[in-house]
Amino acid sequence: AHASLSKQVQNKTATRRYLAVIWGNPKWDEKKVDVPIGRHPIDRKRMAVLDDEALRGRTLHRREATTRLRVIERYGVMTLVEAELATGRTHQIRVHAGHLGHPVVGDLVYGKNRPTKDPELDRIVAGLEGQALHAAYLSFNHPRTTARLEFTAPIPAEIAELVDRLKGYRVQGTGCRV
Repeated sequence: AHASLSKQVQNKTATRRYLAVIWGNPKWDEKKVDVPIGRHPIDRKRMAVLDDEALRGRTLHRREATTRLRVIERYGVMTLVEAELATGRTHQIRVHAGHLGHPVVGDLVYGKNRPTKDPELDRIVAGLEGQALHAAYLSFNHPRTTARLEFTAPIPAEIAELVDRLKGYRVQGTGCRV
Protein backbone atom coordinates (compact mmCIF):
# COMPACT_ATOMS: atom_id res chain seq x y z
CA ALA A 1 0.00 0.00 0.00
CA HIS A 2 2.80 2.41 0.90
CA ALA A 3 4.64 1.74 -2.36
CA SER A 4 1.44 2.31 -4.35
CA LEU A 5 0.69 5.60 -2.61
CA SER A 6 4.29 6.78 -3.00
CA LYS A 7 4.16 6.00 -6.70
CA GLN A 8 0.89 7.94 -7.06
CA VAL A 9 2.48 10.96 -5.38
CA GLN A 10 5.54 10.60 -7.65
CA ASN A 11 3.34 10.26 -10.76
CA LYS A 12 1.22 13.21 -9.61
CA THR A 13 -2.03 11.20 -9.63
CA ALA A 14 -2.69 11.71 -5.91
CA THR A 15 -4.29 15.05 -5.05
CA ARG A 16 -3.38 16.82 -1.81
CA ARG A 17 -4.89 20.17 -0.90
CA TYR A 18 -4.20 22.18 2.21
CA LEU A 19 -5.72 25.31 3.68
CA ALA A 20 -3.32 27.87 5.11
CA VAL A 21 -3.59 31.31 6.60
CA ILE A 22 -0.58 33.31 5.44
CA TRP A 23 0.72 36.71 6.49
CA GLY A 24 0.01 39.69 4.29
CA ASN A 25 -2.04 40.31 1.17
CA PRO A 26 -0.29 38.78 -1.85
CA LYS A 27 -0.46 40.61 -5.18
CA TRP A 28 -1.48 37.38 -6.94
CA ASP A 29 -4.74 35.42 -6.95
CA GLU A 30 -3.02 32.22 -8.08
CA LYS A 31 0.65 31.38 -8.00
CA LYS A 32 2.64 28.35 -9.09
CA VAL A 33 5.80 28.09 -6.99
CA ASP A 34 8.26 25.86 -8.83
CA VAL A 35 11.60 26.13 -7.02
CA PRO A 36 13.71 23.29 -5.61
CA ILE A 37 13.99 22.59 -1.90
CA GLY A 38 16.80 21.04 0.11
CA ARG A 39 18.40 21.17 3.53
CA HIS A 40 19.29 24.67 4.67
CA PRO A 41 23.03 25.17 4.08
CA ILE A 42 23.67 26.30 7.68
CA ASP A 43 20.74 25.10 9.82
CA ARG A 44 20.44 21.41 8.86
CA LYS A 45 17.13 21.04 10.78
CA ARG A 46 15.44 23.44 8.37
CA MET A 47 14.64 23.20 4.70
CA ALA A 48 15.23 26.05 2.23
CA VAL A 49 14.64 27.08 -1.36
CA LEU A 50 17.83 26.12 -3.16
CA ASP A 51 17.56 27.86 -6.52
CA ASP A 52 20.71 28.63 -8.54
CA GLU A 53 21.18 31.94 -6.75
CA ALA A 54 20.97 30.28 -3.31
CA LEU A 55 23.55 27.66 -4.27
CA ARG A 56 26.25 30.16 -5.42
CA GLY A 57 28.86 27.54 -6.12
CA ARG A 58 27.87 25.23 -3.24
CA THR A 59 27.21 21.58 -3.84
CA LEU A 60 23.97 20.90 -2.00
CA HIS A 61 21.35 18.26 -2.67
CA ARG A 62 18.03 19.71 -3.81
CA ARG A 63 14.83 18.24 -5.18
CA GLU A 64 12.11 19.58 -7.44
CA ALA A 65 9.22 21.12 -5.50
CA THR A 66 6.01 22.55 -6.95
CA THR A 67 3.15 24.12 -5.00
CA ARG A 68 0.08 25.78 -6.49
CA LEU A 69 -1.37 28.51 -4.28
CA ARG A 70 -4.81 30.07 -4.74
CA VAL A 71 -6.33 32.88 -2.72
CA ILE A 72 -9.63 31.97 -1.11
CA GLU A 73 -10.22 35.06 1.04
CA ARG A 74 -8.25 38.25 1.71
CA TYR A 75 -8.31 39.91 5.10
CA GLY A 76 -5.64 42.57 4.59
CA VAL A 77 -3.21 41.57 7.33
CA MET A 78 -3.66 37.85 6.49
CA THR A 79 -4.95 35.75 3.59
CA LEU A 80 -6.60 32.34 3.47
CA VAL A 81 -5.13 30.25 0.65
CA GLU A 82 -5.51 26.78 -0.77
CA ALA A 83 -2.20 25.01 -1.43
CA GLU A 84 -2.11 22.03 -3.77
CA LEU A 85 1.03 19.93 -3.81
CA ALA A 86 2.42 18.59 -7.07
CA THR A 87 5.41 17.18 -5.17
CA GLY A 88 5.82 16.20 -1.55
CA ARG A 89 8.88 17.67 0.10
CA THR A 90 9.46 18.19 3.81
CA HIS A 91 7.85 21.49 4.92
CA GLN A 92 7.16 22.31 1.27
CA ILE A 93 4.19 24.66 1.75
CA ARG A 94 5.84 26.43 4.67
CA VAL A 95 9.13 26.90 2.77
CA HIS A 96 7.44 28.10 -0.42
CA ALA A 97 5.12 30.50 1.42
CA GLY A 98 8.05 31.96 3.33
CA HIS A 99 10.05 32.25 0.10
CA LEU A 100 7.25 34.36 -1.37
CA GLY A 101 7.34 36.68 1.66
CA HIS A 102 4.01 35.40 3.00
CA PRO A 103 4.87 32.80 5.66
CA VAL A 104 2.19 30.65 7.24
CA VAL A 105 0.71 32.26 10.35
CA GLY A 106 2.09 30.59 13.47
CA ASP A 107 5.17 29.24 11.66
CA LEU A 108 8.09 30.34 13.79
CA VAL A 109 10.63 28.29 11.79
CA TYR A 110 10.07 29.82 8.34
CA GLY A 111 8.53 33.11 9.42
CA LYS A 112 7.52 35.05 12.50
CA ASN A 113 4.27 36.26 13.95
CA ARG A 114 3.53 39.89 13.29
CA PRO A 115 1.59 42.11 15.67
CA THR A 116 -1.76 43.35 14.41
CA LYS A 117 -3.88 46.23 15.70
CA ASP A 118 -6.41 43.74 17.08
CA PRO A 119 -5.52 42.35 20.55
CA GLU A 120 -8.04 39.50 20.18
CA LEU A 121 -6.51 38.49 16.83
CA ASP A 122 -3.03 38.63 18.37
CA ARG A 123 -4.26 36.41 21.23
CA ILE A 124 -5.62 33.83 18.78
CA VAL A 125 -2.38 33.80 16.75
CA ALA A 126 -0.26 33.50 19.91
CA GLY A 127 -2.46 30.60 21.06
CA LEU A 128 -1.97 28.49 17.93
CA GLU A 129 -0.33 25.19 18.80
CA GLY A 130 1.42 25.13 15.45
CA GLN A 131 0.96 26.66 12.05
CA ALA A 132 -2.35 27.75 10.54
CA LEU A 133 -1.96 24.95 8.01
CA HIS A 134 -4.47 22.15 7.54
CA ALA A 135 -4.56 19.04 5.32
CA ALA A 136 -8.11 19.47 4.01
CA TYR A 137 -8.39 17.10 1.02
CA LEU A 138 -6.74 13.89 -0.17
CA SER A 139 -7.60 11.83 -3.21
CA PHE A 140 -5.85 8.72 -4.57
CA ASN A 141 -6.52 5.34 -6.15
CA HIS A 142 -6.97 2.41 -3.79
CA PRO A 143 -3.80 0.24 -3.96
CA ARG A 144 -5.74 -2.98 -4.64
CA THR A 145 -9.06 -2.08 -6.25
CA THR A 146 -7.83 1.12 -8.01
CA ALA A 147 -11.14 2.78 -7.05
CA ARG A 148 -10.70 6.52 -6.61
CA LEU A 149 -10.93 7.48 -2.92
CA GLU A 150 -11.51 11.00 -1.65
CA PHE A 151 -11.16 12.26 1.90
CA THR A 152 -11.85 15.64 3.48
CA ALA A 153 -11.12 16.81 6.99
CA PRO A 154 -12.86 19.68 8.77
CA ILE A 155 -10.72 22.65 9.65
CA PRO A 156 -9.43 22.44 13.25
CA ALA A 157 -11.17 24.62 15.83
CA GLU A 158 -8.20 26.92 16.46
CA ILE A 159 -7.76 27.70 12.75
CA ALA A 160 -11.54 28.12 12.37
CA GLU A 161 -11.47 30.61 15.26
CA LEU A 162 -8.71 32.56 13.51
CA VAL A 163 -10.61 32.62 10.20
CA ASP A 164 -13.86 33.62 11.95
CA ARG A 165 -12.08 36.57 13.60
CA LEU A 166 -10.54 37.55 10.26
CA LYS A 167 -13.91 37.61 8.47
CA GLY A 168 -14.49 41.11 9.85
CA TYR A 169 -11.47 42.23 7.83
CA ARG A 170 -12.57 40.62 4.54
CA VAL A 171 -11.17 42.38 1.47
CA GLN A 172 -12.14 40.06 -1.41
CA GLY A 173 -12.48 36.33 -2.06
CA THR A 174 -12.29 33.94 -4.97
CA GLY A 175 -14.06 30.82 -3.65
CA CYS A 176 -12.72 27.42 -2.66
CA ARG A 177 -12.86 23.86 -3.99
CA VAL A 178 -12.36 22.23 -0.61
